[in-house]
Amino acid sequence: MTKRWIFSVRWKLLLAMLLSALITGIVLFITATLASSLIDREPFSGPIKWGINTLGSTVILCIIGGSLFITCYILFTRSVITQLLQVQADLKQMSKGDFQLKAMHASYDEIAVISQHVHEAADVLNRYINEIVDGLRFIAEGKLEHTIPVNENHKLGEVALNINLMAQQLKQLMEEERRTEQSKNDLITGVSHDLRTPLTSILGFLEVIKDEHYRDEVEMMHYVDIAYSKAEHLKHLIDDLFEYTRMNNGMPLAREPLALDDFLHQLMEEYEPSLQKAGLMGRLMIEKQRVIITADGALLVRAFANIIHNAMQYGKDGKYVDVTLRADETHAVVTIANYGNPIPATDLPFIFDRFYRLDKSRSLETGGTGLGLAIARSVVELHEGTIRAESDTHRTAFLLSFPLYVEKHYGTED
Repeated sequence: MTKRWIFSVRWKLLLAMLLSALITGIVLFITATLASSLIDREPFSGPIKWGINTLGSTVILCIIGGSLFITCYILFTRSVITQLLQVQADLKQMSKGDFQLKAMHASYDEIAVISQHVHEAADVLNRYINEIVDGLRFIAEGKLEHTIPVNENHKLGEVALNINLMAQQLKQLMEEERRTEQSKNDLITGVSHDLRTPLTSILGFLEVIKDEHYRDEVEMMHYVDIAYSKAEHLKHLIDDLFEYTRMNNGMPLAREPLALDDFLHQLMEEYEPSLQKAGLMGRLMIEKQRVIITADGALLVRAFANIIHNAMQYGKDGKYVDVTLRADETHAVVTIANYGNPIPATDLPFIFDRFYRLDKSRSLETGGTGLGLAIARSVVELHEGTIRAESDTHRTAFLLSFPLYVEKHYGTED
């Protein structure tokens, strides 16, 4: 309330007391005067004398004066009492959750200020609760992007904030569920296509052989070789799919301390013939010796093998496949780089997705299943690591990061 009150409650009460006392005094004076003049007159003489002799004039005046004073005081303070009762009723109504209060009585005193504050609080609560209710209705209708205004200075602001967070999390869960469903559909579509393609070729060539639609044994063996190659591709796809599914279903890891520098030395030695056959040279650079991580060695071989195969397939024009190992205080980082054609920027964010192929027209011919890098990512993430790729016109590099071995977590090193 911006207006200053005209009559303060304390002054109202004091004025009521003074008026009640004044009226009581006047009435008592008149009563005493009448009693004195009527004490010797009948029929008033008997009752007046009886009352004076029985109760005493002082007691009679006190009874009359007290009753009159209380009656007058109640009458004069009736508006204040009415206001207080209204405030009490408003607070009781609010305690029941009903914030639609009745209009205030016109008054300018402290109680009116209190009443206005009560009405303002009820109005704020009512409007904010209506906003929350409307927001919940929108969310219930599926409009999860709707946000309820958050009043940081209001306790209900915490309720609004938590509802907004709940809606955001629900939206994320629904989007994740849709992505999962889409991913499942894509998986089925990709598997069906990739299984059908080589299987169709195998059946076709076998049918040619069965029906003896070939000129000589040399041509027949050529068809057999093609069918065998397609069967190998089919087996490779099934193995990759099985491996990918197994790892993404929470397969247990046989983790133990592993010297990553020795591991990479051995890996590069094993792949030296394959690299030479592809016209490439493998170069290993170890920036720090005795880099220990905890890993399942067999799975880790699969991840690195898939990335090296990728480098051999797409980096033939670059002559080299470089593997670099470095380490800081907490992580070991392995970089596998080739210098062939760059990965297009539009493809780079998706190369770790299952069944995603850069060269969609040649991938089946070159043996790609679209699962190799997806398997590599799954293996790295199972080891609490990260993997990313970067590519420009100079080189394409895959960076794999693994937490370093911590002795107190895994026991004493042999």
